[in-house]
Amino acid sequence: MNQVPAGTGMCLLADSKPSQLNNLELLTVSEAAAVLRVSDDTVRRMYRHRRGVLKLGHPETISRRAYFSLRIPAQIIKADIVRMSGELQSRWPG
Repeated sequence: MNQVPAGTGMCLLADSKPSQLNNLELLTVSEAAAVLRVSDDTVRRMYRHRRGVLKLGHPETISRRAYFSLRIPAQIIKADIVRMSGELQSRWPG
């Protein structure tokens, strides 16, 4: 696996299906929030159950609360921006 400096919001996975995964950019919650101009909590709500989002952590047990970190593929963010902008245009043509 290729090494990428921590905090860059990128993860390059070269082990399987290079055509799809070589340039896979994964954003942290904070990075996605900055792109979408919403809060971190909004991003967590929007993407915590979304297919294709990496959910890293551990589930809740009797003695420990659940803790998860999300990594959101940039392609999902881009698709949502296109979808949301299309919804806005259809509501307010002009």
